[in-house]
Amino acid sequence: MSLWDLKNHGTDSKSILLESIEIQDLIVSGLISIHDEIRKEGEIVWKTLQDYPEFEEVLSSKSTIKHEDDDNIDMNALIDVCLVLLVFFILLTSYAKLVQHLEAAKTNPDSKIPSISTSQADQKTKVVIKKEGGKTIFYINEQPVESNNLTSALKASARKLKSKDLILYYSDDVPYQAVISIQDAARAADFQQILQALEK
Repeated sequence: MSLWDLKNHGTDSKSILLESIEIQDLIVSGLISIHDEIRKEGEIVWKTLQDYPEFEEVLSSKSTIKHEDDDNIDMNALIDVCLVLLVFFILLTSYAKLVQHLEAAKTNPDSKIPSISTSQADQKTKVVIKKEGGKTIFYINEQPVESNNLTSALKASARKLKSKDLILYYSDDVPYQAVISIQDAARAADFQQILQALEK
């Protein structure tokens, strides 16, 4: 079996002597390419692998394998992007419906607003949300309360007044998140009824 002198294309590395079967294995594994230089043992002129018909079959089969691999498109990234977009649009739609519902509750003139007397109001927990100096301030029974203490303050007020009803006042410039925070805190404090009123 003839030996072949092989060196990498574009480098000054020393050549090595290999058998034909070894060179074919290197082609199939992708460790050498058609641009690498080779010559038969005893020859002087370096040639590329594609210049020798002995390796033509291996090179053509390698090209076919590579072409088949290129036809396989990885869809995982596309599926991930589609799922993220789907979740985004679901959340966006839910938020838009919530905003629409809150706006309708604030601006609908035909909606029936329950009214209570002053004596009844004095027996209920009063929560006022105001925007002061760019900050949202919570008042429970005219006492300022930090946002992280809302639940405990509401529980204390319910025990003192012996009532599980709440009257909520807030101005137009108050963010919706503040209103939702009070509603969540009232539910956590086991309040039964929340009456909302817009401050003038």
